[in-house]
Amino acid sequence: MLPIIRQTAESGVGVLLVEQFTHQALSLAANALVVLSGRVTFQGEAATLIAQPELLHEAYLGGTL
Repeated sequence: MLPIIRQTAESGVGVLLVEQFTHQALSLAANALVVLSGRVTFQGEAATLIAQPELLHEAYLGGTL
C-alpha cells in the first residue's frame, strides 16, 4: 500500500494520510501534523520529526510545541 501512496504523491496529487505507524508515514511525508485530543501538538516538516524523535514523543504525550 505504501508504494502506491508514494507514487500518487510523487505524481503531484495531494495525499492526507492518517497512520498509526509513524515512522512509515513520516518516510512518505513532506509535512506532518500531530493531533492529540483534537489539538495540534506539532506542525512542521516530517524530516524534523525523523531527525528529532523526542519532538514526536513529546507531541504524542501531550506537550505543546
